Amino acid sequence: MRIVQVWPELEPGDAGKAALDFIQALSQQGHEPVVISAGGALVARLKLHGIQHIQLPLNKKPLWSQPLVRRLTNILAGLQADIIHVHGRLAALLTSRAWRRMDDVNRPGLVTHVDSNRAPSRRDAGVIAGERVIATSLGVANQLQAHYGKKMVSPASVIPWGVSAKEFDRSKPISGQWHLRLLNNYPQLEEKTGGCIRGIYPWKES
Repeated sequence: MRIVQVWPELEPGDAGKAALDFIQALSQQGHEPVVISAGGALVARLKLHGIQHIQLPLNKKPLWSQPLVRRLTNILAGLQADIIHVHGRLAALLTSRAWRRMDDVNRPGLVTHVDSNRAPSRRDAGVIAGERVIATSLGVANQLQAHYGKKMVSPASVIPWGVSAKEFDRSKPISGQWHLRLLNNYPQLEEKTGGCIRGIYPWKES
């Protein structure tokens, strides 16, 4: 199945790490992910895994949105995807406009993704336009339902972000740098037992 992932950008950080994990997981499960974003330092990681990336400025205010929407429409039509999965308010707004311009019989399914609570905005029009809306927590889903329940096709599905078992491995030794940062951030843990540390980082051993 060809799945077009639309992200605002692919820069290092929590959002970029989540994007990379998600895209690589799709590829590992036998799907064909194609990524559209404004680019960033993590694009090289995609290319390393043979994943196609198309660069569009989806992280900027849509001052010239109509030409961008037309370009995005043509790209999506040419990709012949089964699903478009879009993340971020502005990216969802632009993508939903492009999706509506496509042939409503043959166009792919549209899934939108919301990962945090934000004050309601007119830019949420793209987020709630998804045929399916994914929320990363029950709180986010409840907020969407409270503000936009009547406008959404169906209530948001709650699917939390996953955790890589390879990166959070209980058997791995704790690095000295990590331990130093921990004590700098939480000096009250100095000379405490592992039980106290496990209360903050339960996957770490004493």
